[in-house]
Amino acid sequence: RLIRHLLGSMALNAGLTLHAMALRGSDDHHKAESLFKSLGVSLHMATRTWGPATIPSSKGVLE
Repeated sequence: RLIRHLLGSMALNAGLTLHAMALRGSDDHHKAESLFKSLGVSLHMATRTWGPATIPSSKGVLE
């Protein structure tokens, strides 16, 4: 419950569209770890800076 509240509050206050779902696993601790790791990777990719002549893409960098 607290993780759902934390992620919802973070998305609301940061203006994010956030879809997070742990599809497998029986241990809540490991499911929470996977959600936070994927969130960290996603935020890193979304805020990464590129050079002035490049366009970021989900498939790499377009030049």
